[in-house]
Amino acid sequence: MCYKKNYFNCYYTNFDSVRNCFWRNFIYEKEITKVALENFNKNLKKPIQTSEVNFSILKKFPFASIELNNLIILDVTQKDTLLTAEKFYLKLNIIDLFKKVYNFKLIEIKNGSLNIILDENGKENYLIFEGKSEKNNFDLKKIIIKNTSIIYQNKLEKIRFKTYSKNTKLKGD
Repeated sequence: MCYKKNYFNCYYTNFDSVRNCFWRNFIYEKEITKVALENFNKNLKKPIQTSEVNFSILKKFPFASIELNNLIILDVTQKDTLLTAEKFYLKLNIIDLFKKVYNFKLIEIKNGSLNIILDENGKENYLIFEGKSEKNNFDLKKIIIKNTSIIYQNKLEKIRFKTYSKNTKLKGD
C-alpha cells in the first residue's frame, strides 16, 4: 500500500514537471526565441535571414530547439550566399534555458546548399563569426548536415568539387 502511494506521488510529481515544461514553453516561447536569436546574431558579422522561427522543447528532445525556416546566411563579402537551408535548428540545453543561459550545443542543417570559397587572394568566404569575446555563446559539440549539397572552390589553386551530404555529423571540442 505504501509503495502504491509513493508511486502515485512520484507519478504526479513527474506529470507536474512535464506540465510546467509545456506551460513555460507556451509562455516564454517568444522571449526565448528573441533572446536566443539575438545572441546567435551577435556572434555573426551579418545577421541571418529567415522566413519563420519556431521554438520547441519536444521536437529535438533532449534539447530545446529553435527552428529557422528558409534560412539564408551571406558570406563575408556579403555578395554571395554561404548557406541556404530549408530547416536550420539551433539546439540548446533545456536546463540552461530555465537559468536564462543561451549556449548553443548543436546545429542541424536540413535540405540546403553550402558554398565554401577561397578566392584568388586566399580570402575565405566562410569566416562569418565574430572573433572570441565575452558575448560568444557557442558551446558546439556537433553539427549535423542532412540532404545538403556542398560546393568547395579554391580559386587560388583552381580546385573545385561538389558533393552531397545525405547525413553527415561533425564533432569536435
